[in-house]
Amino acid sequence: MTKTTYTAKATSFAVGLLTGESYKSANIDALIAMNKEVKTLQENLPLTAIGASALNEALKGLGTSATGYVETLGKVESASRANIEELDRLGVKYKDQNGNLLTTRERLLSAAAVLAIYTEGWDRQQAEMAIGMGTEKQIQNALTVTAEKIQIAKERLTDYGLIIGPGTQAAVVQYEEAMHAFEREADLTS
Repeated sequence: MTKTTYTAKATSFAVGLLTGESYKSANIDALIAMNKEVKTLQENLPLTAIGASALNEALKGLGTSATGYVETLGKVESASRANIEELDRLGVKYKDQNGNLLTTRERLLSAAAVLAIYTEGWDRQQAEMAIGMGTEKQIQNALTVTAEKIQIAKERLTDYGLIIGPGTQAAVVQYEEAMHAFEREADLTS
């Protein structure tokens, strides 16, 4: 490395220290993004940080986003309470013989079975809209998430030390607060 190159890199790093760019990292950004996905699951489902982290990893492995999964489950709950006329008309089972709601998985399975009857295209789209639990693809994606896949994802994350737990979440919050304070201070001094 030449003296000029070294000086340029040192200057760039020093400027980065003043602007905050030298404190940023793709790995930290990825952790923050992953933590947001985990928090989305925690805010919408009764899960611990570790459980949400494992579910999030399983969803990624299946090509489904945390937001998409939560939206589908929300539609299942909403349709099961507010769309009962259409569910009854189409034969989607959502309650047991005692009038209690079936599990989310059972309701998804029933909706998937009904949608499978319809020809792909306009007919199926109309049935999807009438049922109100999402598209057939969204329903199938939600059904691919199993306890076994979540457990495998949890073990994998644990083996590699990548699981997000309460300590990781607290560290992310501290980092974000420190970066915001640094940015505020930089704004005040500029």
